[in-house]
Amino acid sequence: MSAHLESKHQRAFEQQLDLDGNGYIEREDFEAFGVRVLSACESSPTSAKGKALVGTVLDVWEALRAQCDIDGDGRISPQEYHRGMTGAFVHEDGGYERTFRPAVRAVLELADADGDGTITPTEFRALQAALGTPDHEVEAAFRRLDAEGLGAVSIDRIDAAARQFYTGEGQEPVGDLLFGAS
Repeated sequence: MSAHLESKHQRAFEQQLDLDGNGYIEREDFEAFGVRVLSACESSPTSAKGKALVGTVLDVWEALRAQCDIDGDGRISPQEYHRGMTGAFVHEDGGYERTFRPAVRAVLELADADGDGTITPTEFRALQAALGTPDHEVEAAFRRLDAEGLGAVSIDRIDAAARQFYTGEGQEPVGDLLFGAS
């Protein structure tokens, strides 16, 4: 795995997944992640979009646990995460699409409050806060995504940037900086 991809995985581990900061990803971190996103998007876990989010977030946890928890202790260390992410979800054909893409889509569709297929700056800010992106980097990330200056970004464009962030070996600014540069 490239040092660049490993750096992005480390950022995702620390910023988005290890929510209690104990150095491991556990089921409780994924449950907390779901709560953060639901709260940021002002959505109920019993709504159709809320149920989709909760289900796919827990599916990601189970897939990560199955692929990454090498020692079987019910938690994933940073080393296990990098190894498992690369083997099962980056290099395996369709690994990302089967496991992560449904969750990314569920998060984006939840954030799209008016259901128009686009994310506004306000929706993007709320979502990025839930994902742990530093406040001072959110506006720059949105501008990179909204290269045409339309004032909104399609869910498909953000979905593609998220895929590039989690799986892309090369440096592509839109995906690489989707969740800030920190």
